[in-house]
Amino acid sequence: MRRLSAFLFLLAGVVPFACAQNTNPQTTWSSQVFVNSPSVYLNFNDPTSTFNELISNTAFISSVSGSATVNAPQGTIYGGGGTNFADFMGVAPANGTVSSITITFSGAPSPGAAITIMVGTLGSGPTITVTNSFVVTAAGSTTQTFVAGTDFTSFSMAAGQYLGYWSNAANPAFSNPIICCDYQQHTSTAPTGTSAFSLDNNNQIQMSYVINYTTSSGTVTPLQPGMKTNNFSAAFPYNGWRAAPNNTMGAVDWSAPWTILDHIDNLQYDRTGSLILASKGDLASGSSWSLFLQMNGLVSQLCFQRVGTGTVGVTETQCSAPTTNAVTPIDWMPNGFNYDIVVTDTGTGNPGFYPSSPGTSAITIYVNGSAVSSGVQSGGYGFGALVPTVTGGTGYANDTAFNVTGGGGPNCHASGVMRSSGGVPFNVSANWYPTGSGTWGCTTTSGLTYAFTGATGTGATLSFALNGASMNSTTLPLMVPGYVSGGSYLGVGGTDTTQGTTYVDEFATFPGVLNQTQVQSLFYQSEFFRRLLGTPPANPVSFVFVDDGCGDPDDFFALQSAVRAQQLGYIQIEGAVADTTNDVSIGIFRQMLDQAGLANIPVGYSNPGQAASGSSGCSSANLTAYNASTPQTVGTGAYPTAATVLRTVMAANPTTPVNIFSGTSMNSLAQFMQSPADGISSMTGLQLWNQNAANGGVAFLQGGQCNPSSFPATSPCSGDIGIQYLGDPGGTDNSGPYVYANHGAMPLASIGGTPWPSGPGISVTRAFFDPMFLFVTTAGSDIRTGWDSLPMAAFISPYFSGGVTVGFSGGTGYANQTFFTSTGGGANCQVAGIMTASGGVPNGIESVWGLAQNATDSGGLYPGLGWGCLTPPTIVLTSPTGTGVVLTAYTTRVCGTETATISPPTDSFVSTPGSCTTNVYEQPMSVLASPASAEAPIFTWFLNSLVDPIPNGRVLAPQ
Repeated sequence: MRRLSAFLFLLAGVVPFACAQNTNPQTTWSSQVFVNSPSVYLNFNDPTSTFNELISNTAFISSVSGSATVNAPQGTIYGGGGTNFADFMGVAPANGTVSSITITFSGAPSPGAAITIMVGTLGSGPTITVTNSFVVTAAGSTTQTFVAGTDFTSFSMAAGQYLGYWSNAANPAFSNPIICCDYQQHTSTAPTGTSAFSLDNNNQIQMSYVINYTTSSGTVTPLQPGMKTNNFSAAFPYNGWRAAPNNTMGAVDWSAPWTILDHIDNLQYDRTGSLILASKGDLASGSSWSLFLQMNGLVSQLCFQRVGTGTVGVTETQCSAPTTNAVTPIDWMPNGFNYDIVVTDTGTGNPGFYPSSPGTSAITIYVNGSAVSSGVQSGGYGFGALVPTVTGGTGYANDTAFNVTGGGGPNCHASGVMRSSGGVPFNVSANWYPTGSGTWGCTTTSGLTYAFTGATGTGATLSFALNGASMNSTTLPLMVPGYVSGGSYLGVGGTDTTQGTTYVDEFATFPGVLNQTQVQSLFYQSEFFRRLLGTPPANPVSFVFVDDGCGDPDDFFALQSAVRAQQLGYIQIEGAVADTTNDVSIGIFRQMLDQAGLANIPVGYSNPGQAASGSSGCSSANLTAYNASTPQTVGTGAYPTAATVLRTVMAANPTTPVNIFSGTSMNSLAQFMQSPADGISSMTGLQLWNQNAANGGVAFLQGGQCNPSSFPATSPCSGDIGIQYLGDPGGTDNSGPYVYANHGAMPLASIGGTPWPSGPGISVTRAFFDPMFLFVTTAGSDIRTGWDSLPMAAFISPYFSGGVTVGFSGGTGYANQTFFTSTGGGANCQVAGIMTASGGVPNGIESVWGLAQNATDSGGLYPGLGWGCLTPPTIVLTSPTGTGVVLTAYTTRVCGTETATISPPTDSFVSTPGSCTTNVYEQPMSVLASPASAEAPIFTWFLNSLVDPIPNGRVLAPQ
């Protein structure tokens, strides 16, 4: 245990670091010109405080003056008859000076009638306190505008104030309510002071006012530390924003393809309300778009919303998928990490959120290069929808389908169902609910034709109106971050003073849709792996890589991770072995190392001539395409045996440790341990093995799990290493049992679990003549559950193993939620979570995402809370209100005894509480690797950025 702790101590401290060498073994990669040609580009790396837009050289500003119309939603109050109603607008207030007020009555008041205008502050209940009122004179018209300086003295309104009116001369009765809200009171005189109102959910006052405003941003600080060395961000507090003075800057609309990039550093979101990351337009009304975070139950969702006005309004929202399966939410953007967010719009207008709708969603969202799943759609008709009506007709079936052609191009999609009753058509609706969601992308009604399918009647005529809704505001600026609501300019957290600072590194829009390669290259500028790697050790750890090669793409991702770890200074690869696979895989391993400039590293084999397992990706054609001179067979002297490679490496390190990675069977290790003395060394393989153990060597292995006998304690527990890793796939030798019986003082650390996948997108930025590219494209995908990559990631980073579970007992007087952190547990141990309580008595432990800590992966393995813990830490409650609770942490990393036989094939692991004498460890993956823990795919982002970052590190601008 002490030796394993010493190794992991090398990875302590997660800080940025510089690397002078080329960060990508690729030499033929070149960036796309299009990626370097955005239409708007804000570089918050800029060492000035003005934040000029780099394309137009226009400075963004943080103080705006103008005017805005604040509208109650369309409709007329419906009071059930009678007079003497006082009504207040049920819409968000706006700060500024009121210059005009417009009121629409259901019946025109008599000329000269007195109308009391009121300003009120909304309290709970609801109660409204009238803070200002004055009388204007009705002109006798149904709609009348009252102008400041003529009809009333100009006055100011502040946040929390609402505008209303009272009159005994206007009958509000009107039988056309809409569903929204206003605040209403039946009163014989105009209200004064504080009085109770009813929140009227079915009636709506029709009223608006024009407000003049001047609003400034909170202090935005440039040159805050950015994502890596020599990189900076702008710090936006809860009330901080920057706006484009040119109101068309950043304009994007549904009918034109476009892409948005927003790079957020070290996210801190208080997980209440909405955190706006970028927007354009007025989010309260009119046309707008916004990129924002919101809470959906227990986790946060990244969303893009677009709102338009037209014949029929439209609101569409696409959010990151709320679940990985039926029960487990995903938090796509947890705090503390860097994010490259890319949003693309194909310009088709297709909402595409319904699985049954044809085509694909117009909007796609990527986070750190991975596309998120669509979530929700709200609203009725889509952008560019055709709104159908029907006249005439008889003899029709209850439902008659129809299709529309024309509409202005290939993006116009319209089909629906004509509804009838008693043979007479009475309504037209789209195929998908809600009404209209099956029509989109049309730009004209000229030349439209339609046809019924299987009509039983005659005489029906369809007509169509174009819902040419636009989400592009021509009167309000681009905000990065920040937003406009009801005419008020607000910061990233609005009035949420508890919201932490948001750091923005850069923002850009592109006049087209970025393809997968371009999106990946934008993502790689963040080098996400740096957040999860510590400072490289002064002396890189000697390392041997053993895997099965052609089994699946993840074997190649694991090797490429090792190659990158060497290039970054973490390890020194001294040998590689292709184990339990066919002859071709050893050639691919050879080519991958050669491409990275590591031709000096020997590659060995353990089972020549064996057929490939699990994949058809290994092919002689791929080897020949990259380098026809690479030997493709073994046993002819072209490659050494696994025992030879391992003996050579161990003999060359008589006093220093050599650490081992094995993502496959025990064949190579057993062959080495049973090898006799030879010309390489006078020591047997077992003697060299024991010498390496005495020097502090460690072996990280794939697989293994140890389920607790009683949750949350993970000791004692029982499980297995995985019989498939004990020997040949056919189970004909005793390699595994031999290694476990004879490993002695060498720690065997098995990293178990089903983690997030490697990919997608790892291969898209690699050149065609690349062994890994050729393999994954032949195999058919670069998306693969990262089983082999998991122990490799855990080997170089403490973040992917070493969680804990927490038990509780006793206590009283505690709040419903009390956060906790930890101390101790090892140099890299980090644990945080929530203790819940009911009636003051503790009743549960949750993750910081609000989920019960006993979430399991697909194999029933508990990832625990936190990561990097080698011993049980101490749990520390944050500002507890109660006393008496006892919290006990149990590490998911346990030591025990492994028993394995080859005939019959059996394998069992039993933990041994107390001091570890067996040196056999089970280390389940942490929450950062598990897709069942409500965490974002951090493991995927880590691997993607580690395996294949672009050469320059940044695409849009230099450091």
